[in-house]
Amino acid sequence: MSACEADLADLLREVQQMLDGVPIRGVISDGQHSIRKAVQTALPDVPYQLCHFHYLREAAKPVYEADRYAKKELKKQIRGVRPIERAV
Repeated sequence: MSACEADLADLLREVQQMLDGVPIRGVISDGQHSIRKAVQTALPDVPYQLCHFHYLREAAKPVYEADRYAKKELKKQIRGVRPIERAV
């Protein structure tokens, strides 16, 4: 267990104690490994979920990269047209 994970687990336990009587129904985070492990350690019966924004951002990365590559290739082709346009 890393120091960061241990510190986070301690913090989660402290929050749980402060919320005496209020159940923690779930935990949502950006997916950082130390947070995931700390939740698993301190709150083993509490469901964990990746934040929708971060999940969708990761899911869209391949499409974004493909689009960026296509844009770059298209610009290469268009650059050759400019001198022709200027001549006309």
